[in-house]
Amino acid sequence: MAGDGPAAVAAEAVAGTPVPPALSETIVAASLSCPTLNPSRLAAQIMMASGFNIGDSRGVAGLNDDDWKLWRPAKNANRADSEANIYALAHHTCDTVGRLRAAGLTGDLWALAMAADKSGFTAVTKAKGIPDAARVHVNRLGAYARWYADQQPFRIDARATQASPSAPIPVPAAYVAPIRKAGSICPAVTPPLVAAQLMAASKFDANLRSPEGNQGIAQFSPELWSQYRATASASVWNPNDAIPALGMAMCDLGAQLTDLNGAEPYRLALAAFQWGDMTVRAAGGVPRANVPQLADTAPRYVSAYEKDTRLGGGPAKPGSSPTPASPSPTPTPTGGSPDAVPPAGDGSQGQGPSTTSPSPAVAPPATVSGLRVGQKYKLLNDRTNSVAELPEWDADKSVGAHVQLWLKRDQADQYWTVTAAPAAGYIVFVNAFSGHALGLESGGTWNGAKILQVKLNPSDPSQQWYLQAAGGGKWYVRNHATGKTLDILGDDLGPVSDGTWNGKWVEQWDIIPGQRDQLWSFIP
Repeated sequence: MAGDGPAAVAAEAVAGTPVPPALSETIVAASLSCPTLNPSRLAAQIMMASGFNIGDSRGVAGLNDDDWKLWRPAKNANRADSEANIYALAHHTCDTVGRLRAAGLTGDLWALAMAADKSGFTAVTKAKGIPDAARVHVNRLGAYARWYADQQPFRIDARATQASPSAPIPVPAAYVAPIRKAGSICPAVTPPLVAAQLMAASKFDANLRSPEGNQGIAQFSPELWSQYRATASASVWNPNDAIPALGMAMCDLGAQLTDLNGAEPYRLALAAFQWGDMTVRAAGGVPRANVPQLADTAPRYVSAYEKDTRLGGGPAKPGSSPTPASPSPTPTPTGGSPDAVPPAGDGSQGQGPSTTSPSPAVAPPATVSGLRVGQKYKLLNDRTNSVAELPEWDADKSVGAHVQLWLKRDQADQYWTVTAAPAAGYIVFVNAFSGHALGLESGGTWNGAKILQVKLNPSDPSQQWYLQAAGGGKWYVRNHATGKTLDILGDDLGPVSDGTWNGKWVEQWDIIPGQRDQLWSFIP
């Protein structure tokens, strides 16, 4: 016989195993998967499944093989990965809640979902409540949930005290230059802000590894580091690599979150650096949890570092160095393109297409999307009047280097040779200096995925591009794998401190009509 409807779970609290600190933030973030779930409920589920035993053969969430395969966050997710298990459990629970709601059930849908896990979905819908066979199980879960709701880090108490911040440590001399560089990438991220974040995250300890797996002086997570490192050879343990990457990450995260509830973008960027941007969006701001919040601790140090005169003055220019005294030879084009739109001169060395004529003995190459196959072009951004190039003044040939903007110069790394892709109508851009292709970071399906130079593989859809006319001689450059178009990181934040867009990264985004930073033209 079934119980008396979808009643709430038992009111008494039963003590469970304390949540391991390394899993606290994951539980908070995963619990945002749906409104019915919360951290204490998810913690109770894990307690019942494994007692937080990360060595459990089924994983810390105790999912059966079928549910694990269905809800694991990625096909290559490791069953022993506690974070992956927790997200899988949250998604499984939210799916069950959604199915119960669709079946017309009301009341405490989390309790009903727990009953469905115990007795089966059909038994719950047939009983229109918690079956007797599942009642002890559900009540026990509720008792654990009540206990976890009153424990750190899940107790939500407006009067919860924050630990007093440590006294700010003076910026070590060796880190002044990279902090100034990181603080010159966009106006919203200044050197004192960067210094304050480093103090809050690591106290300038370049060898710090946190229990959560964050690394180095900036405390990058492995996922964020793979996204924002400047080159494939950059090391998260090297402050000269990690600190400028932090500046780029904070500029990017702040730009992505400017539309979120009118909150201060830099504080949201701090939260996103700690929790992930999707978690911040799901929470509608800084997630509510009684854990040290980077968004609260870092701002406390800013005023101290604003007094450090070493961090003021003219900021170091990021990315490339000024034009060298002996620039690379100007590539010799094979002929003009009828679709190229030469821009107005900007005072730099490159002023438009070369007038060199092709050899009359060579037949003109075929065209794809209006561009000549075998022709070298500069990719000129309409918003910034700057072109896509490789970082460093003598250019970076490493696979994985981020493609950036710079004022037009006649250097080989600013030219991209058009190659026909195997897919009809698509082209591959090959850098004239490095021989690598214009492509997406690995798995980059999202808005904001970075554009890198990647090992040439014309058959790879993430290296294939389609030109969509935007009018006025301008084009959207759309990726075959994602359909998204080339875009400029931090466009809303404006140019860097010297008034140029030098060093700004190129990324992909959904087409937004009227956005000039998504419009490109081609200079042979």
